[in-house]
Amino acid sequence: MLRAARDLFLERGYHKTSLRAVCTEAGVTTGALYHHFSGKDELFVEVCVEGMQLLLQRLKHTGEMTEGRPPSERMIALFDAYLLWAMENQGYFVNIERIQVHREELSISMELAGRVDDIAQEMLDHMVEGLMRHDPRLELEQARQRVLLAVAMTEGLVSCQRRDILERFQVDLAAFRENLIAVAKALMDR
Repeated sequence: MLRAARDLFLERGYHKTSLRAVCTEAGVTTGALYHHFSGKDELFVEVCVEGMQLLLQRLKHTGEMTEGRPPSERMIALFDAYLLWAMENQGYFVNIERIQVHREELSISMELAGRVDDIAQEMLDHMVEGLMRHDPRLELEQARQRVLLAVAMTEGLVSCQRRDILERFQVDLAAFRENLIAVAKALMDR
């Protein structure tokens, strides 16, 4: 059921996915679905949580692979890992963004949506801790601001790419990424 829900939510989004379609795709009855999930909202949150977990795993793996490197290199590696994940998983990215930014458009309870927020917080905390561990001169607030800047740049870049803004302005993604990396290096190395 969850696989069918994932496929449909990632392809169609929240509003265009019905429980009937999920049941048909999964080959189950609505009764069977309700035996495992409280409804569409819980299924949608499960899909978003799955996407956040995949991103968190990728970021943790990147952190492990860049252990011992200078802070600016680690931050760039995390930026690239997040960017690559978002580009490869635009369906997850769009749905997670919807639950985080536009949750008032959804009927999802705060309790369910909070599960996505909890993983987002864990991800941010993980990046802040990693940054501070490798640059002990950083204060907590400085590390948080740098991580949030990297997240904002990544999400902004993905959003621009998704909405064809880079193409309309005839900006090459790789060149734009290099500019963002230069900004990140300048921040990290000061």
